[in-house]
Amino acid sequence: MIDSAKESHKRKLKGEKHQYEVLDLLLEVFHELSGELSSCHMCSHGEDIKFSDKARDILPISIECKTSIKGYSRAYKDLAQAQRQTRMLGRAEDDITPVAFVNEEAMPILVVLYAIDYLKLQRENYLLRQQIRRLTNEEPINQQSNEDETCEEPSIQEKFKVISCA
Repeated sequence: MIDSAKESHKRKLKGEKHQYEVLDLLLEVFHELSGELSSCHMCSHGEDIKFSDKARDILPISIECKTSIKGYSRAYKDLAQAQRQTRMLGRAEDDITPVAFVNEEAMPILVVLYAIDYLKLQRENYLLRQQIRRLTNEEPINQQSNEDETCEEPSIQEKFKVISCA
């Protein structure tokens, strides 16, 4: 419970630090969004990371940042169990993502995964959407085509090659 201006300021600083950590993680995976994302000022309404239209086309999500000293420990424990079980599969070459499906009685099921894994999945989704646009002769999202008109048509294997984010 916030009972003083000092405590309120301390919590706002902690929240602001967390927002910048999330922003840095987003830009680590989606480097092309530099200048397209910003952290919202504390106490303002709306999402915590502001997206430009270009950013929203590339990464169609809305972000609310929350931090807690002990409020999410069960979710972390469940995800750690999923990670241990993933390692026990002995299939590292398959790049399997540990995920925990959690719920509270009378509430919808939530999916918990590490932020970097989620952003990698979003990156792969974005790249696949770009490939689909290219294959259907639509303009890729926020990117001009650099292909030479005289180039040969790529093979079907080349068309569906997915760029790894790892």
